[in-house]
Amino acid sequence: NKVLDGFADELMLLQDTPENIGSSRLDYTSPTTVGRAVSLTQVFTVGTRMDRGSAILIGKQWQHDIHLQVMDEEGANYISLTTSNPDVRLQMRTISREGIHGSRFGLINLPLAVVRQGSLLPGDRVTIHYSDRFELPEFSTLDLSLPIYFQLQPGAHFYTVPVEKFKVQAGAVKRLTISAPSIVAVNEPFTLEVRGEDEFGNVATGSLPSLEVIVDGVFQQRIPRSSETYVSLDNLVIDNTGLHSIAVRSGGGGLTGSSNPVLVQRNPKVRVQWVNLHAHSTLSDGLKTSAALGRESRGLYDLLLVADHDSY
Repeated sequence: NKVLDGFADELMLLQDTPENIGSSRLDYTSPTTVGRAVSLTQVFTVGTRMDRGSAILIGKQWQHDIHLQVMDEEGANYISLTTSNPDVRLQMRTISREGIHGSRFGLINLPLAVVRQGSLLPGDRVTIHYSDRFELPEFSTLDLSLPIYFQLQPGAHFYTVPVEKFKVQAGAVKRLTISAPSIVAVNEPFTLEVRGEDEFGNVATGSLPSLEVIVDGVFQQRIPRSSETYVSLDNLVIDNTGLHSIAVRSGGGGLTGSSNPVLVQRNPKVRVQWVNLHAHSTLSDGLKTSAALGRESRGLYDLLLVADHDSY
């Protein structure tokens, strides 16, 4: 099998002569905040001779919903490459790919720089320019990477270049998400979860002001100002049966949020839990570690199951 032979060859190369894979360095100056457009460069230091017909592939993480393109210099996500070797000429085109560094839902066109003149030699540097309008994802992560591959001849295996990962941080608090148990007993103490989120639903950066808790339109108590953007209020009780609503708001009303409906019964026969049975971490095709997934599920799920693939 040609595909398996290619991966076996790459594993042997990593074991015997890892320097032939090359290396890369990522450079950026703008704050890397969710939803922003920034300017990035990535420098690929060549590890093995790349003659005419060899190529460099520029990928993206499949969840990063952008279109990398090589046609419109003024457009978003335009990709171009330059090299330190003056004898080398690169030609930009695209190639259809799928998978974790393309798309998991079919083929997608990705930029491909083909060596049309000269040879890239070990130690040569190829700079990948991600334009001034490179769009960052709308989700926060500590582990975003901009994948690079190289191919030594047309139709051959694409070798994976080690790349640096970088942080995409959440934005400031724009809204509150409130959660409470769906069913509780009369006068049963329960916990109210309050998440400060940015405009895209990420757990926000910054802090939370003092917050007022309102049950069925009546003020109950105050949550003190917090240096975090996630707080919980324990031992909240409701003393009468029926369907109830809980709201949380900042003192000036700039931040507001309402919980899910809370059904209060005298002797509940069932309980409701909210469960995510299919989260993916960085061990497969996800973009957050298991620990980060656990932290960020607070206030959303009672139970989280990380179910990674075994094929990456």
